[in-house]
Amino acid sequence: MGIDAPTLQAQAANLEVEAKSALLMDVATGTILFEQNSHEALAPASVTKVMTMLLVMEAIDSGKITWEDTVTASEAAASKGGSQVYLKVGETMSVSDMVKSIAVSSANDCACAMAEHIAGSEEAFVEQMNARAEELGMHIPYADQVRYVHIELPEPVQTVTEEVEMGIADAIAAMVRDMEAYFS
Repeated sequence: MGIDAPTLQAQAANLEVEAKSALLMDVATGTILFEQNSHEALAPASVTKVMTMLLVMEAIDSGKITWEDTVTASEAAASKGGSQVYLKVGETMSVSDMVKSIAVSSANDCACAMAEHIAGSEEAFVEQMNARAEELGMHIPYADQVRYVHIELPEPVQTVTEEVEMGIADAIAAMVRDMEAYFS
């Protein structure tokens, strides 16, 4: 038996969060339980990786790829900086291992390799991410800029509100439910 939304909201009201902004939602009901400065535009926290994993899960669900498919690291993937698992050009990993690396290590090299595997190029994958973001209601307030220019954030760092990030919360919840059996 779960706790009702008013009780959760009352408990959440007492949260002390040391962050610039925060938003806590009950995924079962969509009820916002807690928010702190959720309307201020800030640099997104791993939105690109979440969108990458969402498109990977959707490609798996549609049968376009499987967990066992082999993904080969291109020069572009192997040369990504930041968080990575240090793929070498031509190195191969399964989709399963790529997803784990993206989820656990926030691996830019794996995110790029998966983008290329699914869409043929990073640029084509970015177009797919942007289209999917629009479908999810993620209307970022600067239509003249591409939202996910690269797997790594472009300069200057883009900003979004917590409300925009919540546009993918339902998709993430569904993705986690789909992955629960796989990763347990």
